[in-house]
Amino acid sequence: MGYLGGSILIKPIKTSLRVNGTYTYVQQQQWVNAVENQTRRNMGQIQLSLDNKKKEVLDWTFGTRFNLTDVRYSELVSLNQQYSQLTYYTIIRVPVGPRLKVNTTFDYQQYFGEQFGGTQTVPLWSASISRTFGPTERLEVKATAFDLLNQNVGISRSANLNFIEDVQYNALSRYFLLTATWSLNKFGPQKSFFSMDRSGI
Repeated sequence: MGYLGGSILIKPIKTSLRVNGTYTYVQQQQWVNAVENQTRRNMGQIQLSLDNKKKEVLDWTFGTRFNLTDVRYSELVSLNQQYSQLTYYTIIRVPVGPRLKVNTTFDYQQYFGEQFGGTQTVPLWSASISRTFGPTERLEVKATAFDLLNQNVGISRSANLNFIEDVQYNALSRYFLLTATWSLNKFGPQKSFFSMDRSGI
């Protein structure tokens, strides 16, 4: 298994470019239908994203992520399997004043694989608005709308050394949520228990 990643600051547009990738290789001898096979499984992921450094007015991230799984058999090549997933994602955060924030996320997921009947697409869009209260802003109230396009579909795919699995399950579609969070790690200005009059010094 290997990992590689890094980032570059693009100064003229005050934007950071991040790139990272992972690769996993598994090899094993295995008997399938009374035939000994050398089975190889390759799994890789690469991700590319851009995010701005000037976040006072607008905080945004745009990115893409690609996953590929490939399983090969040395003898029973008819069992070879390959599938992939491509995701485009966007995260935007807008501070509206010192206490109010608006957030939105959008993911466009594409699942590829001839074994699963071709390409499937799942667009997911969510948004929220939040406000903090109190002198130390320890209370946050947030209203969130999930899956505004009402397109959510649960898809899970995995490849093992002798089979490939595709699971589609019921997932929560469009819904709304109101939450209140009290933070314990925000404290106001600390006041001393003692004071000293230094006017006469």
